[in-house]
Amino acid sequence: MAGVFTPMDYAVMALYLVLTMCIGSWFARGQRSTSDYFLAGRSIAYLPAAISILATDLSAISYMGVPAWVFEKDLQYPLGITLMPLGMILVGIVFVPLFYRLQIFTVYEYLGMRYNNKLRMFASTMFVLTRAGWLATAIYTPSVAVAEITGIPAWCCIVGMGVATTFYTVLGGMKAVIWTDFLQFFVLVGGAIGMAILLSVSFDGGVGEMWSIAASGQHTRMFDFSLDPTIEVTVAALFFGQMFRYTTEYGADQIIAQRYFAARSLKESIKSVLFNGILVVPVVLLLAYIGVGLAAYYGTHPDLAATLTEPKRVMPHFIAHGLPAGLSGLVIAGILAATMSTISGGIQSVATSTMVDFLRPTSRVRELLMARSVMVFWGIVATLAGLYVQRLGTFLEIMGKIWSLFSGPLGGLFLLGVLIPRSNATGALTGALIGTATTWGLASYTEISWLWWGVTGGAVTMIVGILVSLVTAPPSSEQRRLTLPGYAEAGRAEGTL
Repeated sequence: MAGVFTPMDYAVMALYLVLTMCIGSWFARGQRSTSDYFLAGRSIAYLPAAISILATDLSAISYMGVPAWVFEKDLQYPLGITLMPLGMILVGIVFVPLFYRLQIFTVYEYLGMRYNNKLRMFASTMFVLTRAGWLATAIYTPSVAVAEITGIPAWCCIVGMGVATTFYTVLGGMKAVIWTDFLQFFVLVGGAIGMAILLSVSFDGGVGEMWSIAASGQHTRMFDFSLDPTIEVTVAALFFGQMFRYTTEYGADQIIAQRYFAARSLKESIKSVLFNGILVVPVVLLLAYIGVGLAAYYGTHPDLAATLTEPKRVMPHFIAHGLPAGLSGLVIAGILAATMSTISGGIQSVATSTMVDFLRPTSRVRELLMARSVMVFWGIVATLAGLYVQRLGTFLEIMGKIWSLFSGPLGGLFLLGVLIPRSNATGALTGALIGTATTWGLASYTEISWLWWGVTGGAVTMIVGILVSLVTAPPSSEQRRLTLPGYAEAGRAEGTL
C-alpha cells in the first residue's frame, strides 16, 4: 500500500498533528493545582463537556469499528446505541447528583466514603485494568489505518502514536483534552458524512440499490429475538447487556465521570450527560450506514475486495482507494488528532485514579510533577500493550470483551452502594469478588456471548452483596446518607428537593 499517500496528504496530516500539540501547549499554561490539571478548575460548560464525553468513546475505535462490524456481520450490535438516551437519563438521576455534590476527583473516592478504602482501591484497580486495555486498543486502532494507507509497519505506527500522545498528555490538562475533543469531533463527523455521501452516489440506483446489495449478504439484519445466550448478538443480550453497560460505564468509569466533574455546576453536569446520550445516536447510526455502504461497494468490486487483507481494515482500505488525494489525508489526520485527544484523556483519567486513589501525595508542591510522571508511565504501558492487543478480535469485540470482564462487577459495586442503604463494606467486597470470579468463569469455560458477561457479573455482585450485608453489621448513618435514598431524604430536609 506504500505510495498511496501523496505529499498533500502527508502535509495535511502533519498540520493537524502540529495543531494538536499547540492546543496542548496553550492550555498547559496557568496550571497551578491538580484541580486545574485534572478537572479544568470545574469551569466547563455542558456543550463542550458533552462533546468531549462523546469524542472519548467515539475515537478511532468506533469510527473504524462500527463500519467494520457491519461490513463483516450486520446491523444488530450497532443498533444497541438507541438505548443510550435511556441509559443517560438513569445516569443523570442515579449517579451525577450524588457524585457532583461530593466534589470528588475520582468516582472511587465515593466508594471510600461509602464503604472503606479497600473497596476504593479494589474498584480503582478494576478501572485501571479496564482502561489500560482500552488505551492499548485506542493506540492500536489508528495505527492500523496509518499502516494500511502509508505502508509504514504497524508496530512503528503504534510506537509513534504512543510516544506522540504521551508527550501531548504530559503537556495538556483537562481543559486541553476537552477543547481538542470538541474541535476534532467535527472533523471526524465531517469525514464520515463525506464518506457516506460518496458511497451513496457510487451506485446507479442510489441508496436503494446500495441497501439491496448489502441486504443480499445479510449485512442489514437488525433483530434476532432468540433467547439462546450463546448467540453473540440478540435483542435480549443487547437490551440487558448494553443498558447495564451504558448506565454503569457512564456512572462508574472515571474517564467519563471526570468530564462531567469538570462542569461548572450540577445543572451543567447533568445536561452534558443527557446531551451526549442524544447526540451519540445519529453519529453511530451514520457509521453503521457507512458499513452498509462498504459491504455493498466491496460486493460489487471483487478486484478491490481481493486486496483487503482483513475485514477490520476495511475503513482505512476504503480511505486509501476510494477518497481523492488530500481528502484521505484530512480524514486520517482527523482520526489521529481526535484519537490523540481521546488517549490523552484516558491516560489522564488513569493517572488521576492512580494518584488520588493509590499514591495520595501530601505535598502540593510536587503534585503536578508527580501527575506528569504517572502519565508518562501509563503512556509507556499503553503503547507496549498496543503491540499485542490486535490478537483479541475485531475492534468492537476487543473493547466489548475488555469492558465485560472487568466493568460488570465494578458497575454492580456502584449500583449496590448508591441504591442499597443497607449494603456494607463486607457485603460489597464479597459480592465484587464473587461477581468477578463469575465473569471470568463465563468467559473461560462457557460459550455464553460476551454481551452477557458484564450484566451477569454485575447482578451477581449486587445479589451476593445484599445477602451478605443482611447478615453482617449495618453501615453507619453517615454511610447510609451517601446513597440515592439518603441524598433525596437530605434534600427534602433541607428544602432543596
